[in-house]
Amino acid sequence: MPIYQIIIPAFALLFFFVGWSQYSRKKKTGRELVAQTLFWLSLSYVAIFPEVVRYLALVTGIRGELNALFAFSILALGYIVMKLVVKIDVLQNEIVRLTRAIALKESKEK
Repeated sequence: MPIYQIIIPAFALLFFFVGWSQYSRKKKTGRELVAQTLFWLSLSYVAIFPEVVRYLALVTGIRGELNALFAFSILALGYIVMKLVVKIDVLQNEIVRLTRAIALKESKEK
């Protein structure tokens, strides 16, 4: 058994307990804990069973396991970036709304 098949699940377990600790101290939401847990579980699964990447490469028609891993990583990162862009847009709209409400309130007080 290669060393990475031991190290990655060990780190995953460590980060799971760190996440659980942060969740219990209200520093992390349940949604964040679930996302973190799924990420580390999937990374551990791929480390323990590298055949999964070979299967994904075969199914998608991508030549080579490493190329498939890079492709899926880029897709996952793109998805995360798009979610962050949407979240930033929502927060920006909320800031504009609050700023307008405060300005209107201050103008009525004068």
